[in-house]
Amino acid sequence: MLSRNRKSSAPILPIRSMETELKHIWSKPIEDQPVYKDLPRLVRRITVLGAEEPKTTSTDSTSETQSTPVDGLDEEKKLERRTSNFRLSVPLGGEWREEVDKLEEIPPSPVISPRILHVLPSSSTSNTQQQQQTPVQVTPITLYDDIKRVILTVAKKLEPERYESIREGLEKQKVAERSVLEMVVADVFREVLGRESKVAKVFKAVHQNIIFAACYQVKTLIPLKWMTKDVRGPEGWLISIQFSPGAVSVSHRRREESLATEVEKFWFEWELHMTFDANMDEMQASVLKVTQLGFGDNVSQLKKESIKKALCSGRMIVA
Repeated sequence: MLSRNRKSSAPILPIRSMETELKHIWSKPIEDQPVYKDLPRLVRRITVLGAEEPKTTSTDSTSETQSTPVDGLDEEKKLERRTSNFRLSVPLGGEWREEVDKLEEIPPSPVISPRILHVLPSSSTSNTQQQQQTPVQVTPITLYDDIKRVILTVAKKLEPERYESIREGLEKQKVAERSVLEMVVADVFREVLGRESKVAKVFKAVHQNIIFAACYQVKTLIPLKWMTKDVRGPEGWLISIQFSPGAVSVSHRRREESLATEVEKFWFEWELHMTFDANMDEMQASVLKVTQLGFGDNVSQLKKESIKKALCSGRMIVA
């Protein structure tokens, strides 16, 4: 039964489950979602699993660098790279407010292996190698090369019959040093991919709005006494697209850390997994879980036990 607001006659609708909210967001027309805006800024955080690398014409001659996982608070200084920065806030008055949403420099072009599309530069590069490497200027041209590779990797798996026409359409797009990639990507989806194509539906799950529902669950359902903030840097937000027999999954991995004012530091990671049918017609399932938990060297045993209890020692199903 619906309740009513005492100050008005408008009914107060019940809160939808996370999965219902995700389906609602994903089912919206792509024009009503920030896909065109977000793909250029998230493309180097995307990993594609279970697909082969397509060959594309690239204007970027950047040397390839193998990625390695980044973990632990002691790596904080090493992670002070300038990357795409998204800061998400909790809802105010029932509506989401975006605190920071601006593009900064992004690491060099990703490396694509036959099975995995890596998106982050190596954190284990030697000092000598780092000194020899010249700074790479990120431009709309280099970013569009990355966008082409990711789109074609997905297209080759999902729509092989259209692969050549998609490749030709992507190559025909004119991108210059001063191009606005949001407009270029919009043209790609409208004129090349099709706004309701299988490939387009994958990227409808790859933007900031899709994880707002998960962020809300993390902020409201996890019984932590200490406030946290999302981590800036390469390990703060990673996305994977995975193909398996009969299904496609899109996952977002986020890292939260204690506030800068906290003396006893800790962090945890949570993951949102969404599973779709092979034709991308339906979101079949979703799960949100805490997957990792870490502490600084000076955290007291009492605080550790409290945080472990709240987060199930880093192994917690949230929703």
